[in-house]
Amino acid sequence: MKLIALSIPLVAVAVAVAVAVAVGVAVGGGSGSCGYDEDGRYVGLDGQISAFGTMSAATECASEGKLPGVVAARLGTLGNADARQRAEEIKKLNAEAKQRREEEKAEQA
Repeated sequence: MKLIALSIPLVAVAVAVAVAVAVGVAVGGGSGSCGYDEDGRYVGLDGQISAFGTMSAATECASEGKLPGVVAARLGTLGNADARQRAEEIKKLNAEAKQRREEEKAEQA
């Protein structure tokens, strides 16, 4: 009986760790996608999938040079002139960060 009582919490912890790892990978922890999946859908920290992320999420990815092309292509297509201007700034930030990453990688080689 004691073994069963001890094994239940251990199994619960193992399941919680597995879920945390799976969510981390889906959010970009292991894939380098910054929370976007391969189709450009945004996967939130809670695992919730939405068709689009926010401009803030796109900016965060762009600051690392990891904004997916499918996301960059649609960024700013909806919205007013301010949204389009911000989208262009995010795309430029992404290009600059990607260039820096490539230069750093070349220096390390």
